[in-house]
This record gives sequence, structure tokens and C-alpha cells, in this order.
Amino acid sequence: MSYESICEAQKITFQRWQQAFSLWKEAQKNYFDPDAFCVNMQTCITQIRTISFILQSNKDKIDSFDKWYIPWQDKMKNDSIMTWLKDSRNQIEKQGDLEKHSNIQLKIIASYLNDGPKVIVPSKELLFVSIKSIIATIKRTNSYKHFEENGTLEIKRQWFANSFEGTELLSLLSYGLLFLLDMINSLNPNQQLFQVSQYRNSLLQEPPSSICISLRDGKVFSRSFLPTHTKRINVDERAVKTYYPQADDMRALPQNSLRDYVVKYMQIAKYLLQIDKNLQSLVFLSNMDTEGHECDSHIYPMICPDRQAKYLFMRFIAQQVKIYRLNTIIVVTENWFTTRKDLDPITVLTNFPEDREGILIVACNSRGEEYSCHQEFTHKESNIVFIGEPTLETGECGAYFIEPVKEVWKNNFN
Repeated sequence: MSYESICEAQKITFQRWQQAFSLWKEAQKNYFDPDAFCVNMQTCITQIRTISFILQSNKDKIDSFDKWYIPWQDKMKNDSIMTWLKDSRNQIEKQGDLEKHSNIQLKIIASYLNDGPKVIVPSKELLFVSIKSIIATIKRTNSYKHFEENGTLEIKRQWFANSFEGTELLSLLSYGLLFLLDMINSLNPNQQLFQVSQYRNSLLQEPPSSICISLRDGKVFSRSFLPTHTKRINVDERAVKTYYPQADDMRALPQNSLRDYVVKYMQIAKYLLQIDKNLQSLVFLSNMDTEGHECDSHIYPMICPDRQAKYLFMRFIAQQVKIYRLNTIIVVTENWFTTRKDLDPITVLTNFPEDREGILIVACNSRGEEYSCHQEFTHKESNIVFIGEPTLETGECGAYFIEPVKEVWKNNFN
């Protein structure tokens, strides 16, 4: 048999594998839509089983087919997941739908720290209930307007087959597809399949465990504002000096303590605001010793379109503090200020016309040091005009958005 005929058999079989992979991707996409997930999952199982049928129907194109195929066939017979996939296909096609169950947990996030109502629901009660129905139920039973306007419904879910306990259902399909990918690839070692590594990386991903839904409009809440990775940026020093002529003076400011950092960052923020006319909100995380020496620094842009996003963003920041065991946070942002002392964490200051715009820098560490620095400003024609001098305060400043980080330090750093 020719080399071309083996390549043809591999190509035909791989095309069927790609169809099964596409169904797996659809099941992953529709993980939180019970009806669509179950259709995609069961169709994927039946497609997986036909891959070996395609191979056998093309065995005349493969030299020494039995010598190659029988060892793989024995592996499949001795593999518990591959055996389950075969039996499941028979049940789906001859007896009916695969018996399955789902664990589901619902939680409302509508503040920086405290969770709203949380419930773990028995699988039978919400196995095929749509997200739209869940949100409608929440709105009927909860009269607190803040939840509806600024709340996010977090849904955590896992699917399991009754006939294979202990392993999540989508992971069973991933395993089967990886097994068959290796088998097809071994058919012709000199002709590696196209984009195998990309398929493999997709299948090795953890199954989706949670989804966030806006209670305001019922749409899936995009987490695009959450940083996904740290990117190293090459800085054009000549361009920096041209656009920011005082950059070197800013860098030379002392930074021997957390307090020094706050003072320095305020001077830099004022300088940038005057030149750029706006200020990018940033969160700086690091490990800092008592003499102001930093290591393991992380910088995150805080691009939050609304309060829903800000609640999730600061909880994300707290997770980074916990994961990397960081002891210092500094937040630089534009904010609105008020003289009121009786406000709770959910008050929107822009609702009050007498409140004022300004720069806010908040810094604290796991040792209990905390500083806040305020600088009021106003817009006059095309210029930024600062009102008075910055006000530096020591101790708790009522910046509720850093509470998730403090909670991590309280529970994990003692």
C-alpha cells in the first residue's frame, strides 16, 4: 500500500475526530444551558464511538492494519473511560438519554466583601431550569433594589454521569478525544496532524466551573476587564522624556516607607493628570519591607465600566494577593469625595451634587499600616486646576474597595 493511501485514511479519520471535537467545544460553550449542553454532550459521545468505525472501514488503505490496530484496541478495552464511552454510546442510541446529575450553587455578589444570598440547590430541582428563570425568581423574591441594579449572579455548576461517579462529565469526553487523537497521530508518525498542540491544549483546559450573570439585564457578565496575564512592556525612554520632561525628577522622589510611596505617587498622579487630562486607575501589589524595598511587584489597570465590575475586580485583586502572598496594595484612582460620615459601602457619591472630584491614593499592608491621600481638582476650560494641597491621612480611611484584600490578610497571613 502506498504512503498516500495511509495519509488519506488518516485524513478521513481525523475529519471525523474534528467533528467530535467541535461538538465538545459546543458542549463547553453551553455548559450552563442544560438543554444545549446535554444535546451537544450526547452527540459528541456518539461521534467519538464512530471514529474507530471509520478507521476499520479504511483498513485496506493501511499496511499491516491489524498489527497496528489490535494493541490500541486492547488499550481501549482495558481503559475504564474508553469502555464507559462505548457503553454510553450504546445506551444513548438504543435505550435513551444518558442518566446524569448536576450540582449547582447560586450566589449574589453586590458588594466588595460580603456575599448576598447563597444557596446550594438539589440537582433535580434545577437540572433543566434556565438562567432566565433563575433570575426571574430572584427578582420576585428580593425587593432590595441595589441587588437588581448592581448585583451579579454567580452560578457554579458541575455535570456528572450517574454511571461514572467522581469525574466531571466534560472531562470524560476530553479524555476520550485525547486518547483517539494520539491513536490517529500514531497511524502515520511521518505525517503529524495539523494543529495537534492547539487541540490538545483546548482539551486539557479545566471545564468551566462558574458563570456571572448581570441581574440588571440578564446578560452574561463579561470579565474582559480582568487581567488574564502579565505582559512585559518595553518602554521607549526617549519618548517618555519628550512627552513627560519631568519624569526623571518624579523617579528621584524618596521611597523609604509606605508613606513615602503614597506621597510620591500623588505627585506623579498630579503631574500625569495635568498633561494627559485624565488618570488611568491602577492597582499596585507587591511585597514591601519596613524600609520601602519592593519585590515581586504586580500592576493591574483598573478598567471597571460600572459598580458590578468593580466588585468583581477587587475580589480578583484579593485572589492575586492570596495566590502570590503579597503584603502591600496601593490604589491610584480618580474619585468623588464627600464629607458625609454615615454612608454605607453601596452609596453612589455622584448622586449628590455637592460631592467633589479628585485624585485618591489608598495604601495599606498586612502589618496594619494604612494611608489615604486626597487631592481635589476641577476642570477649567481645557486645564486641570488643583484645589489646595493634598490631604494625607493615617489609619482606616473608609475605602471599602480594599476590604477584600484586608480579609485575605486577616484569614491567611496570621
